[in-house]
Amino acid sequence: MSREAPLVQRILNYFNHQEDGKSKAIKLGPLNGETGTPDILACKNGQMYLIETKAPGSGQKPTKLQFKRLEQWQRTGAITFWTNNFNHFIKIMES
Repeated sequence: MSREAPLVQRILNYFNHQEDGKSKAIKLGPLNGETGTPDILACKNGQMYLIETKAPGSGQKPTKLQFKRLEQWQRTGAITFWTNNFNHFIKIMES
């Protein structure tokens, strides 16, 4: 299990327990998809979200490629961001 897995699961639970929400963790890489794809694909009330996660307390940030993928999805109208903290995630969702 990755160090960010508990954070990913909390975010998935948030979306999947919403009446108008659904989410899925995306497991892609160079052998089975597009490298740099965000970790979470979610939809709530008709709005698409793509979220990159990093392990809490790791000090890691997304790579240049991961930022590029977030930007590409944002240009399509999706809400995109990265987080390493569930409270940060909630603040974004409530803003």
